[in-house]
Amino acid sequence: SATRCNPGCEIRDYKSVTGDIGISDKLTNFVDSNQQCIHSLRLHMLGKYDIVMRMARGIVLAASALAPDESTAKFMRYGRGQRRAAQIAEETCAALPQDRPTVWVHCSSMGEYGIARPIISAVKQRMECNVVLTFFSPTGYEAVSRRPGDADAVLYMPLDTSRNVRRFLDAVRPRCAVFMVSEY
Repeated sequence: SATRCNPGCEIRDYKSVTGDIGISDKLTNFVDSNQQCIHSLRLHMLGKYDIVMRMARGIVLAASALAPDESTAKFMRYGRGQRRAAQIAEETCAALPQDRPTVWVHCSSMGEYGIARPIISAVKQRMECNVVLTFFSPTGYEAVSRRPGDADAVLYMPLDTSRNVRRFLDAVRPRCAVFMVSEY
């Protein structure tokens, strides 16, 4: 039996692999056919995800553009920060010393930054590197960008579209990434 995952692709169960071949060849055929289908399905779903994220980005940017500049609502501050997040990352990271590796530390909010701060200090003491710190939260970004401590750059994490991710990673070129999580 087989399950269609999208046009021209199907996930087959092991029993559907037939022919006069040995067990290892049957397993290889089974795994190869299912991996191709899963890859195709993953690309299909990534395309849909990217479309939804682009729409969300458009809504965030439009809403923040319509709000008065003096608006202090967190959503509006976030939208203003997202307007040029990828471009600012490119400009900021281009100014960092290019002969040193970059460690990227992402903190969603101030709470995660409280956990990350001693880790960033330890990394800076032990190795000569650039530390790029990113936030989703406008509160975290605004507070830390005024007093970055050991971070060489403090940036907004751009919204998760394929274009933004590519631009951001091309700009930062991290040797490693550390994502701080304080809730589970």
